[in-house]
Amino acid sequence: MTVTHRKYVGVRYHCDACRKDVSDIGRITCAECDDFDLCVECFAAGVEVATHKNDHAYRVMDTLTFPVFDENWGAEEEILMMEGLEKYGMGNWADVADHVGTKTMADVEEHYYSVFVNSPQWPLPDLTRTFSPPSTPRRRQAPIPPPTPVPENKKAKPLTSQPCNHEIAGFMPGRGEFEAENTTEPDEICVKELTFEETDTPEETAFKLAIMDIYNAKLDRKYERKKLILDRNLQEHKKMLAQERKKTKEERELYNQMKVFGRMQTAQDFMDLMEGLQIEAMLKEKIERLQEYRRNGVRTFHEAQDYEKERAKRYNITRPTPPALPPPPPIAQFIPRYPRAVPVAATAVPATTDGAPASSSRSLSYGATPNVDRPVGRRPAQPIDLSTAEGLHLLSDREQELCSTLRILPKSYLNIKDTLLGEYVSTGHLGRRRARDLVRIDVNKTSLIFNFFVEMGWIKSASSRKRKRERGGEEAEGRAAGRPPPAASASASVPPPCADRMDVDDGPSIVAT
Repeated sequence: MTVTHRKYVGVRYHCDACRKDVSDIGRITCAECDDFDLCVECFAAGVEVATHKNDHAYRVMDTLTFPVFDENWGAEEEILMMEGLEKYGMGNWADVADHVGTKTMADVEEHYYSVFVNSPQWPLPDLTRTFSPPSTPRRRQAPIPPPTPVPENKKAKPLTSQPCNHEIAGFMPGRGEFEAENTTEPDEICVKELTFEETDTPEETAFKLAIMDIYNAKLDRKYERKKLILDRNLQEHKKMLAQERKKTKEERELYNQMKVFGRMQTAQDFMDLMEGLQIEAMLKEKIERLQEYRRNGVRTFHEAQDYEKERAKRYNITRPTPPALPPPPPIAQFIPRYPRAVPVAATAVPATTDGAPASSSRSLSYGATPNVDRPVGRRPAQPIDLSTAEGLHLLSDREQELCSTLRILPKSYLNIKDTLLGEYVSTGHLGRRRARDLVRIDVNKTSLIFNFFVEMGWIKSASSRKRKRERGGEEAEGRAAGRPPPAASASASVPPPCADRMDVDDGPSIVAT
């Protein structure tokens, strides 16, 4: 007979001749050989194996799967439990359950106490119970273990600890370290080769201790930096970017100004500080708005609503131009006017048919400026209402009118202004072509904004600088020849609206001769 390990239930008895599993069917056991079993087929064929002969006495062993004391316990399992108790002792239910092979430790303990200890015929078990015979042989089955709980879907950690993103300075989450630590290799080499000898002088010992103190200070700073990053989850690059996108421009500027103090506080304290500063900024803005209401005589919220409506209407109405100049259309003062081309052959103009004398001294050449200027381009769009736009209070009245006419938000205008004026301050000059390269919007709007800056005197165009140099040269020549400086004409006192629209870097200009 071959008995395998009891944990592998269902394969316990095998035929010693053909190795067939005979655990759940009838088998023949030799009465003279030790642990020798044969299946019915091999016994009928008279198989002889080793020392077993076919004339040995034998016993017919039936399957002991029928219940004796409990419907869920077979006779063979009862015998195995008794063997286990005799072998391992009372109370050692785990080893007894392993010996039975088909029951758990709790099943064996419960069955023993219910059948043998709590029996109404104690100390004997209850032998009066009867069981109906099963229609089919009950195969030995191992207890079905409870289903394994499915873990929650969590992101699997990378198999290799390596940086997940280049923007996080090579942080390796598996090791909790950075790919390139903030320590220099010479420092480590100096400390690694540092030894204290008995022959060292006090000066040498003090020098080595100073090196150790410096190295320990660097390690402390390295630990503090790493702790700061991990406490604030700065290594989670995508999460930090998502939080950054949710902030407004003012919140980002405030955070960039105050983040230097984050090293002196805990993460929660720094968050509380930022929240308090944001609330303070919001209250200041509200106080400024209320003070503006008070200066304008507004006392109630109902009057404040009427005030806002009236102010929106006031900004939407185009302001009249000074009486000295003819009133242009709302957008005409910002649209460049170019001369209309006239054929060169038209050198003279005949008299009109109604008898009015024509100016015989006037001759028109290519590029002569007509009497009436007409705006070039399509019909301009209507101005927009910017009364509720953010950042409107930072602009002057002229700038607000320009933004409304060009349909540009105040924040966008301020960014354009910072870009152009910053370029002008850094380089000392700024042309129209360079302005178009810096500001990626409609070229017509860029030209209008550039002209506005020239008109306000914030930018000196190339043409105005050239005229100034020429005028200075003429005055110098006049002084050298003893001529008085020319008097300024009446027409020169009032420059045309678009006198310096064209820059040198915009190519050849078309002027009247």
